[in-house]
Amino acid sequence: MVTYRIFNGILYSLGWLFCVLCGAKGYTLLPIPFTFMVVGGQFLFLRWKNRPIYINDLAILCFGVVLGFIMEVTFLSMHLIQYHTTNIIYIVFPPAWIWCLYFLFSLTYNHSLKFLNRQCYYPFIFGFVGGPISYYAGSRLRAVTFTSTELIFILAIFWGCYISLMVCINAKLNNIVSYLLDRKHVEKSLTVYFDAVCPMCNRELKYLKTRVQTGNVIYFEVSSPEQFENEVKDIDFVEAMQEIHAKDADAKVYKGVDVFAELYARTDLQFLAVLLKAPMINSFAKLFYKFWAKYRLNNRCKIKPINRSP
Repeated sequence: MVTYRIFNGILYSLGWLFCVLCGAKGYTLLPIPFTFMVVGGQFLFLRWKNRPIYINDLAILCFGVVLGFIMEVTFLSMHLIQYHTTNIIYIVFPPAWIWCLYFLFSLTYNHSLKFLNRQCYYPFIFGFVGGPISYYAGSRLRAVTFTSTELIFILAIFWGCYISLMVCINAKLNNIVSYLLDRKHVEKSLTVYFDAVCPMCNRELKYLKTRVQTGNVIYFEVSSPEQFENEVKDIDFVEAMQEIHAKDADAKVYKGVDVFAELYARTDLQFLAVLLKAPMINSFAKLFYKFWAKYRLNNRCKIKPINRSP
């Protein structure tokens, strides 16, 4: 993959030049099809060559584009920079060619910029120095203008923090991908306990059954407390109905969002599994699931605990 890392760096450099020149000439939408071909081509190659890296790159791209957009909007709101355009929309939001740069740049973390993982201070230094240089080069090509040279230091701080955060997120994604896509892990049988009476639960689990199964999943439909009591001894019925539960071959119990991550990892929805376990997204997903589970219980189910005493 060393050759690909070099190729990846060259692709980004050419993509950066093309997008910036288009921005300077006012062709703000022209970089979109170019970026689609470059990014799409790399994803097709990686999916064929190395699926874990492909999924990792897809996940880090989502973070890179969203966080990059927030940072660019912050730059505009603070009047640090101004883009070469007369469109009033681009006074508040970054133009399309800037978005394209974040798509291209997000594919470098696991390849041409992989060296940033060697030392904890590399990412900040790289962003602190490289960010302003990139904007300065863009200003020389007349695609962007600095509103004040004194504010470049603030821009450098932002970019140092941005690259550091992205490298940190990427490292966590690497660990998540390694865990969820490990062949030994997904081959462990996973028994999922879900409410057979709930139409939403049924619909979701039936949909998962139609997906390509890459691991061993056993779907346990809970139709009554008595059935659950007779067949499941180490999971409380009320808790199992309040949020979905699962248990693997090692008797490890999963709850809520973690169950869906394990389920998706054992189907062809592995990208969704990684996203559900990703930093920040995992916390929001768990919060959302708590609200959804509470709504489901209040509107569907009247659960009574099982008396397990002799």
